[in-house]
Amino acid sequence: MARTEARAEILENTETAPEVFRLRLQAPAIARDAAPGQFVMVRCSESTAPLLRRPFSIHDVFGPDVFGENAAGEGESGIVLLYRAVGEGTRLLSAKRAGEFVDVLGPLGRGFGPFKENSRALLVAGGMGVAPFVFLARRRSAQAEITLLLGARTWRDALCLEDFAGMGVPARTATEDGSLGAKGLVTDLLGEAFRTGAPDVVCACGPAPMLKAVAALCLQEGVACEVSLEAAMACGIGVCLGCAVAKRPDGQGYYHVCADGPVMRAEDLYASGRLAAL
Repeated sequence: MARTEARAEILENTETAPEVFRLRLQAPAIARDAAPGQFVMVRCSESTAPLLRRPFSIHDVFGPDVFGENAAGEGESGIVLLYRAVGEGTRLLSAKRAGEFVDVLGPLGRGFGPFKENSRALLVAGGMGVAPFVFLARRRSAQAEITLLLGARTWRDALCLEDFAGMGVPARTATEDGSLGAKGLVTDLLGEAFRTGAPDVVCACGPAPMLKAVAALCLQEGVACEVSLEAAMACGIGVCLGCAVAKRPDGQGYYHVCADGPVMRAEDLYASGRLAAL
């Protein structure tokens, strides 16, 4: 699988919600080869602190090399990352401005599988788990009838709804305090959706307990389910073996998030008690 190490120019690094930033990078080769669900590794500082790159889902892509049109302006083509500034690396990244550069490696990992023509797909996102779904919906909305189910703590944490509305993708929301949409969890929305007619496929990204609950429901109902995982990574390419997540069915080692994921089939993770780290 093609991957590129690029010194990418920052075109925009904007705070779109409290401590949530949208980073646009000039990275045409990465954008051209990227698939929904893949990720990149970004060096957040020019110094050795922090030493390791940080993994980020590819939130979206743009430019003439990608969609045959140049929505961002002449000569611009690249990727968009959506991240929350929560630690040393992401806080350093959030301080960078347009015109600066960052080192980026990608695209990496396994993305979401293709949707069958005219199928029904549910995207189930919890909080920042919505990040990879904008790219997925943009790339696959012509193949399938897509609906987003978004869960958040409050209305302030419900991200990207305008992006999905702009693509004509319907969205239902659930917030823990009831400030937007239904009061409760996104898994409540998924249960309701199943009662009114099971989808053909479910794609989920969010906190580990949410993923476990989504996978359990899909396995019970016999619905195909893919989950996108998060893990601390040192390399992102399967060398350090630090992101082991589940025993392989044959007992020969473990699945690793960077090389076997970040998108994996729910049955591979949650069936037969093989889950190790989530």
